Amino acid sequence: MAEDLIEIGSDRLSAAINPLGAELTHLRDAEGHELMTDADPTYWAGHAPILFPIVGRLNGDTLRLDGRDYAMKQTASRAMKCSTSPRTPPQARRSV
Repeated sequence: MAEDLIEIGSDRLSAAINPLGAELTHLRDAEGHELMTDADPTYWAGHAPILFPIVGRLNGDTLRLDGRDYAMKQTASRAMKCSTSPRTPPQARRSV
C-alpha cells in the first residue's frame, strides 16, 4: 500500500488518511504520540474503515422509516479509492 496519505492537523492533533477507503491511518497528539492501532496483522490489519451509510446489512436490504421502504445496501467504501476536494486545513473532504 504505497498510497500517499492525506495529512491534516491542528496544534493539538494531526491525522493521516489513506485515500483507499478514506481510512484513518494515524492520529497523533501534539507530542507525536500515536493514538491509533498499529495495524498488527496478527490481530487486525486495518485501521478505521469508513462504513457508510450503515454498518452491517439490513434485513432484505431495505430500510423502513416512517412507513416507507428504502432499498439500501452497505457500500464497500473501504475498498474504494477516494479523491480529495480542495481543502483548507484542518479539513479534508472525501469524494468517491
